[in-house]
Amino acid sequence: MDAFEAVLESWRRQSRMTLNLLGLFDERLIRVKPAEDSWIAAGHFADIHGCRVGWLARAQGLPEPEEGDLWFTTEDSWDFVTDLAVIRDCLERSAAEVEEFVRSAGDGPVGCYDHPVIFLQHQLWHEGYHFGMLHLALRQGEAEPSAEWEEENVWGLWRGRL
Repeated sequence: MDAFEAVLESWRRQSRMTLNLLGLFDERLIRVKPAEDSWIAAGHFADIHGCRVGWLARAQGLPEPEEGDLWFTTEDSWDFVTDLAVIRDCLERSAAEVEEFVRSAGDGPVGCYDHPVIFLQHQLWHEGYHFGMLHLALRQGEAEPSAEWEEENVWGLWRGRL
């Protein structure tokens, strides 16, 4: 595999890890906060998806969407979609859109990024942050994944083939 395909493969693996992590959440856990001053877990999944969609629009030279798929406003605040199937669908869709964009974008600057791979690296870095926060939410909800689960669903994916 060449370097470009390896970068795309790293994206696919990160996306799979995020979906694997989502699979550990239930109706109670999706509402747990990783820290007192944090969003609930659903908010972290919403931000992963929203960052993908928003920065993808910018990279394509389009305006960012004004409304999110996984968050909504109320009279005095905003809140997050907690339906696990909807969250999964949005994450799957935005992961595919990001990959297709990077694959077809060429070699030059895209939007505010010097290169499509730099855009993708921004996404990977951002998702790593939220992955950690979501892991903390599981810990706060007394549902921290086992070392065996992490090996199979996270670390093993980085080291081996999908």
